[in-house]
Amino acid sequence: MNKNFFVDGNRYNSINASAIIHKLPPAVYQLNFDTRSNKYYYEQIEPFSIPDKLYGDIHRTSERIWNTFKLTDKSIGALLVGNQGSGKTLLTKLLSQKGISNNIPTIIISSPFIGEEFITSLLDIEDEAIIIFDEFEKVYDEYKEQSSLLSILDGTVNTKKLFLLTANNEYKILNTFFNRPGRIRYLLRYYKLSDDVIKEYCEDNLKNITLKDQIIKLPAIIQDFSYDMLVELVRELNLYNESLEEVLSIMNIKPDKSYNENLQYDITYVKDNQIIDYCTPNSYEGNPLSAGRYDKLYITINEDNENIEEEYDEWEEADLSSSPTPIPKVKNPKNKNNDILISLENLESINADGTMVFKITDEIKAIFKPKFNKNIFDVKRLLV
Repeated sequence: MNKNFFVDGNRYNSINASAIIHKLPPAVYQLNFDTRSNKYYYEQIEPFSIPDKLYGDIHRTSERIWNTFKLTDKSIGALLVGNQGSGKTLLTKLLSQKGISNNIPTIIISSPFIGEEFITSLLDIEDEAIIIFDEFEKVYDEYKEQSSLLSILDGTVNTKKLFLLTANNEYKILNTFFNRPGRIRYLLRYYKLSDDVIKEYCEDNLKNITLKDQIIKLPAIIQDFSYDMLVELVRELNLYNESLEEVLSIMNIKPDKSYNENLQYDITYVKDNQIIDYCTPNSYEGNPLSAGRYDKLYITINEDNENIEEEYDEWEEADLSSSPTPIPKVKNPKNKNNDILISLENLESINADGTMVFKITDEIKAIFKPKFNKNIFDVKRLLV
C-alpha cells in the first residue's frame, strides 16, 4: 500500500493510514525535522523563479540530464561544482521546473540529515522526485556525514529519484563521489564563464558596447568571475559613464582577490618578433592588473639610450661580479617618451601558466612571465 500524507497547512507529514492525499503534489518542498515529535515533514515553499532569458548551454545541459532521468529505470545523480553565482543553482531550478511540469515534486535538503529515519523519509515518496542537496559540502561538512549518503545514491532509495548536489568547493567532497557514474552520473564544473556567454549578455544589456572586449578578458584574470559579477558589472557600467578600470576600482570585483599579490614577473619586450632592451621595468612584484593600486605600473620606452654614452652611470658592482662586460645603467635618457600605463585596456592575452601579454605601442609588446608558477592561481581550474 502506498504511503499517505497528512496535510497541516503547508506541512506534509507521511502517515500509515488512509488519509487525505496519496502523493505529494508537484511543488517545491524543504525537508525539515520536528524535534517535538521526532519526525520529518515536508514544508512547501515558494516555487523557483527563473530569468526570462538564459545564457550559454544551460538549456541543452538540463535537457540531457532530464532525458537521461526519464529514459532510465533507476535513480541518477548530478554533481554541480564551482563558484557562487556561476549557474549551478540556476540549473537545479530549471530541472525542478521541468519536474513540476511533469507532476514531479522537488525536495530540498538544507540540513545535514543522516540515519535510517532520514532514509525512510525519502522512501515515503514512492513516486519520482527531484532531491536537491544545496551547498552540499557546507551542509555535510564532515566526511563521515557525506559517506552516510552513499547508500542512498547507490540505490537504497529504490524508487526513482534525480539527485542534484551543488557545491562551491569540490576539494571538500569525498573522493568516493567522483569517477562513480553509477552513483553520480554527471559532474559539471562551473569555474569560468565562456566568452560566448559574456559576449551575448553584453550585446543584450551593455550600453557602451565598446567595453565588451575588455569584459570578455575578465574571467582570465579574475579566477572566480561569475555570472552574478557580470550582471552587476554591466549594471554599474550602464549607470555611470566610466571606463572599466574606474568601475572595477570601486566595485567589489577585484583581480587582486583572485591572484596572489606576492607574484613576481620577469618582463620581456618584443618588437617585430625580436627582443628589445630599451624598455623598463624588467621585473615587477605584485599583480599588474589590480584595480585601485596606489602604485600603478607604467612602462617607459628609452629607445635612443644606446646612443647616449655620456648619460651612463658608473658600472654596478653586481654586474662586475656576474659578467666580464658590465651592463650600463641609464641615468637621464634624452628622448624619454610618455610613460604607458599597464591596464585591462592594453591586455592582449593571458596563458594558462599566468603569462600575460600587453600591447605597449602598435609595434611593442610586453610579456609578463611569472617567476614562480606555484604562486599562480590553480591552473587546473582555469583550464576547466
